[in-house]
Amino acid sequence: NVRFTIKKVTVRHNDAKDIMRLNVQSSVGPLGVNGDGRYANKVLFAELLVYANPSIYTSDWWKKQARFPYKAFIKAMGFNPAEPPKITDEFLVSLKGREFIADIKKVEMTTKNEEGKYIGTGDFKNELANFKTVEA
Repeated sequence: NVRFTIKKVTVRHNDAKDIMRLNVQSSVGPLGVNGDGRYANKVLFAELLVYANPSIYTSDWWKKQARFPYKAFIKAMGFNPAEPPKITDEFLVSLKGREFIADIKKVEMTTKNEEGKYIGTGDFKNELANFKTVEA
């Protein structure tokens, strides 16, 4: 339950342009992660999947789970996830300065091995999860 302020939001595509993500750059609020200012103003990033070409990405995970963090983020921003706003420059700019609450998870980074399976690298990154609206 850490409070964040959005600094900048950009759109990222993969090389084939069949995946679109929002890259949300946010800073930890003045109370920090522990209420005493620890890590206040530290910048963290959230990569949120907006679109994956359904003719290419066909597994159940892509269909049912991949966009869940994006939908939670959109809801935390006060929008209806069933009818999300169109991703335009104006929309991206409108998010700057807005606040949300999220949890910080430590997640192991992965890479594909020779068989095409994802394996852990032993390195970890911080990831934002469980987006919630800031109550006034």
